[in-house]
Amino acid sequence: MKLCILTFVYDPVSRQFDCPELEGFLAKCRVRSVYPQFVSHEGELIWAVLVTYQQLEPQPSSRAHRLRLEPEKLLDKRQLEVYDTLRRWRNERAKEVGKPAYVMFTNDMAVTITQKMPKTLTELEQVRGMGEGRLKEFGEELLGVIELGRQVATSEEIDVVEHGKSGAND
Repeated sequence: MKLCILTFVYDPVSRQFDCPELEGFLAKCRVRSVYPQFVSHEGELIWAVLVTYQQLEPQPSSRAHRLRLEPEKLLDKRQLEVYDTLRRWRNERAKEVGKPAYVMFTNDMAVTITQKMPKTLTELEQVRGMGEGRLKEFGEELLGVIELGRQVATSEEIDVVEHGKSGAND
């Protein structure tokens, strides 16, 4: 819980308190309690309000303002291989069924899937946006692609390690 003191100066011309920042403040928090007090300071009437509140999680106002996940910053090299495998499969499958790729699943969903590496439909269902329709339509197939991506990434990792070892022994 947080505490804030807001002050609003009385405007005698409009006969209102000037409080333009109040709307923005209220949009970002859940007010728990309010303790108003009127004060006179240097001849001005001021409305002082002590507010206890809880900060709300920021919500994107629209798709255009939504932050995109950046796979290069969130995933390691092995995970990026899985991520790329997922995206390639999604793009090919979307063409086959005549849908835009993002309808299958978004890039953000691909990042989350790669991070979680689900092995069952129940685990896959935990990915935000992966609803019943998507699970029925291509859930099993997607789990197979995830496993394939996991195997490809692991085999490349082994090849690199083995290659490094053989070079070190020469």
